[in-house]
Amino acid sequence: MLKRVSLPTIFFATYPYIFLLYELLPIRIFGFNIFLVITTIVFFVVFNQVMYGKYRIINLNGKKLFTLLLIFFFMLLCFQLIRDNQPLLNFSIFTKYLNQNRFGITPIIYLLTSLAIIKIAGIDRISKIIVMNAFIQSIIGIVHTFFFPDLLVDYVLCPGEMYCWFEGVGPLRETGILLSSSLYANMILLGIFILGFNLKKNVNILSLLMVVVMLYGLTFSGSRFPGIVAFIFLISIYFESMINYLKENNLIHVLIVIMPIFIFIFLYISPEIESRTNRLLTEGMDVRNIKNTLAIETIFKDFKVLNSVTKTTIFTHIQEIVVASKHLIFGVPAQEYSVAISNSGYQISDNSYLSLILQLGIIYFFLLVSIMTLIILSAIKLSTRVVFFLGYFLLNLFFTNSIYWDIYLIYYFTTLLIIDDNSMRFFKIKSPKLLL
Repeated sequence: MLKRVSLPTIFFATYPYIFLLYELLPIRIFGFNIFLVITTIVFFVVFNQVMYGKYRIINLNGKKLFTLLLIFFFMLLCFQLIRDNQPLLNFSIFTKYLNQNRFGITPIIYLLTSLAIIKIAGIDRISKIIVMNAFIQSIIGIVHTFFFPDLLVDYVLCPGEMYCWFEGVGPLRETGILLSSSLYANMILLGIFILGFNLKKNVNILSLLMVVVMLYGLTFSGSRFPGIVAFIFLISIYFESMINYLKENNLIHVLIVIMPIFIFIFLYISPEIESRTNRLLTEGMDVRNIKNTLAIETIFKDFKVLNSVTKTTIFTHIQEIVVASKHLIFGVPAQEYSVAISNSGYQISDNSYLSLILQLGIIYFFLLVSIMTLIILSAIKLSTRVVFFLGYFLLNLFFTNSIYWDIYLIYYFTTLLIIDDNSMRFFKIKSPKLLL
């Protein structure tokens, strides 16, 4: 008999498909995708249960810190509205600014929500959801690449739409149905992580085949970093498993030995993979470096007026110093944030840390990072696998704007809790002693 599936579990499982659902049923609420709005509401209710209700795991000090962050966040929003000459009480404008800056608060919300979702659904069920969604995305990506290359999945390439046909365009970087090749690759990577760690305990042919399919699908994304992380991770799991099962001699363990050889041959002879591998090897970091430089120059551009300021004149230039620091402390106006380099077409992106500082300022950035660090360290126990997984996340934030990816954030934090063996203690008791 099947166990009852809770509403948060259903919305967690269907979260990666909200764009496709909207394409099939294009209904908007307050100007937003109805499925995104409903899912957000469900997760907010779960988060409220974490803070104050049935799944309460935040102590008084933790609530105070979160409240401080929340107050600071909304104060910054109000400051931005005043700075940009926008009305404070206009609901549509405030909603727009809230949506643009939501990543200043969503990481904490998703982290705490993931704790409750695992407690509600159970680690086994949530693990299967993450793995199956990663597998399904990879299948969609493979089928799309080989059979429907003229179907574009990109809201930029398809103005006013998310999916459109464009004859003769050929295969681009694969996105699955997630509108972003980087998001697609990293979502698949989370499934590979869970399966990989499980393979050390329970080696089976099905899991091995699923890893191969997901690795193949990930490669079509053309995303460098997830591909490198997947390679390093699987190699480490392979050798660790070989050491653990060195004394055993059966069919499953023979497959462990020869499977990487077949994977290598398969990837080597595939022309689609070859073209994407060439991108990984030939294209450098020039574009990303240009974008990062633009971001830094935008933050500190007003400091150029301080070149004439000396130790003896510093007190006579207080006003200039304050003015020069406003972007660093309070964030950059939207029109300056989206500025492009002359004739290059590049815009500030691809670095979550710089995005946070650009939009919300250096003070808020450090406050958010500090609180997130305290929560994570109180929720998990550091181990080799956890450190590796956290390191991947921190580097991914540096290479991408993944701080914006709502789907990825809740799936990542949920995966973090799953791979941490120590986290199991929080889900076996009614009232966990957590956090901060």
